[in-house]
Amino acid sequence: MKKTIISTLVTATVLSQLMLSGQASQNTISKDKSASAKMLNQPVVGVIKGDVESGCGCSLQSPADHRKRSSRRVFVSGSLYEGGLMNIDGRDTKLKFVSEKRNKKGDTVSITYSANGIRVRVDYVLAETGYESALYNATITVSSGGRNKIVRVKGYCGC
Repeated sequence: MKKTIISTLVTATVLSQLMLSGQASQNTISKDKSASAKMLNQPVVGVIKGDVESGCGCSLQSPADHRKRSSRRVFVSGSLYEGGLMNIDGRDTKLKFVSEKRNKKGDTVSITYSANGIRVRVDYVLAETGYESALYNATITVSSGGRNKIVRVKGYCGC
């Protein structure tokens, strides 16, 4: 156990130095995040691997991917109240809608989904409204077998 902790600290230090110098690739960083999350006993939240349908619904991605206008998605759903799709622990996982909770102002909503012992809560905070869609800053909380992971995301819901 002590050897694993030391190895993790060394890896994190080396990656930090590489990131500061601009020498770490995104692939290296992603692999290290997955390894670190498993060591910390957290579910690993990844980019959806399969095809993601376009059209009406919600599509959330990391803030960095959102800024780049990337097609990489962390969460998608047909609408706020339909099931969703996420990549959890390396597998694209279909989620079923469980419940919704809104604040009185109507600018935040929490939607809970579940699948095979996994519980996902997406907390949407309205950032900007458009003609047929709205931009949200959101937080996704994934709980599985006593493990929890919180991911900050950004994206659109609408058509």
